[in-house]
Amino acid sequence: ADVCSEKVREYAQGRLKHCPEDADALYMLINNFCAGDGEQLISLVKAVSLNEHDGAWHGIFSATRKLIDNNHEADSELSEELLPYMLREGYCSNCRLDCLEMMQERGLLTQKLIEECQWDCSLEIREFASTAI
Repeated sequence: ADVCSEKVREYAQGRLKHCPEDADALYMLINNFCAGDGEQLISLVKAVSLNEHDGAWHGIFSATRKLIDNNHEADSELSEELLPYMLREGYCSNCRLDCLEMMQERGLLTQKLIEECQWDCSLEIREFASTAI
């Protein structure tokens, strides 16, 4: 279960100072987001290993999207930078489609991105792009 408290947030920040790649601490920080954490979270999420088979990217990206969807402050601090990043760097086509839908809701889709998505390997993403034009 996710524990939300200032003590958990402080503990997570302490662990991340010593080891910025600590995925468990990053989950704790995501679950205890406070206004103003955006810059730090952007840096930490972008530092997560993108190794397709041995990286924490999938869970971290999912937790970040959930945070953006459920927290207005996180949305305003993270969406513009992290949604396009997670779209470009994620291997999971379902997650990339989620990013596209979230970007569309927030007015972050560009014509260039929509055109690129028309050539995506995922049929669902290509269909999304064809209706987003």
